[in-house]
Amino acid sequence: MRVTLDKIAAELGVSRSTVSRALRDSPQISQSTKDKVKTLAAEMGYIPNDLARSLRTNRTGVLGLITYHSDSVGVLPRRYSQGNTAFDTWARLLLAFRMQRKGACQGTQAD
Repeated sequence: MRVTLDKIAAELGVSRSTVSRALRDSPQISQSTKDKVKTLAAEMGYIPNDLARSLRTNRTGVLGLITYHSDSVGVLPRRYSQGNTAFDTWARLLLAFRMQRKGACQGTQAD
């Protein structure tokens, strides 16, 4: 079962906002509360939901570049936070697709 901010808040007896602020190191939250929240979050296996965060903040952290008839096959959008497995997989698929299209446009098949 997924660990949420609400579950952490209920366990500690604080509000969801307090948990959120503590995990983001807000100066509004005391250091002792931050320590308790972060410790419990780690013990429970909390993983931030990037999709939920991007919907709430209206920021995705993704930079995209659209090219038209580019000779460069390696032009890919880059995510600010590296190490995102889903993004890395998507980037490899996009690169393979672009290589295949470039080969098809030139009358050759790309490996």
